[in-house]
Amino acid sequence: DPRARHKIWDLVREIREQGTTIFLTTHYMDEAERLCDRVGIIDQGRMIALDTPEQLVNSLEMATRITFQVNGRTKLGRKNGGGRESSAAFDATQVGVLEGVQRVEKEGDQVTVYGQGSQLIGAVVNSLETGGVAFHNLRTEQANLEDVFLSLTGREIEN
Repeated sequence: DPRARHKIWDLVREIREQGTTIFLTTHYMDEAERLCDRVGIIDQGRMIALDTPEQLVNSLEMATRITFQVNGRTKLGRKNGGGRESSAAFDATQVGVLEGVQRVEKEGDQVTVYGQGSQLIGAVVNSLETGGVAFHNLRTEQANLEDVFLSLTGREIEN
């Protein structure tokens, strides 16, 4: 029941604001991110990480995901014999060489860029526009505690 869950969250926050330490055990990483000042990740009975949620997320090499779709072709701005613009296939190395980019994946017409840094999103968009790449449906996502858990343990969260 989402309503009951939020009432419990409010109660935990209220107790925390009174200066009381609370040990919260949860499999819900979004819950830990919202409620906890410090998070410990336990794997097979061992504490493998302990820090603030923000620091744990920032410790990932790939804190940002940028996903967009390309039409499969890059506009070169040259006219071919028929008066139409020439095009070439999208080249993932175009954004892969940018500072802060850790990895680029392309599946069909969807491209995902993984990396970090405050300039990453602007650099990727600028590179695409400068290269004449037609793209759409650009979305950005910041990593979260679930990504940290998966990165540290190498497996899905178990109940």
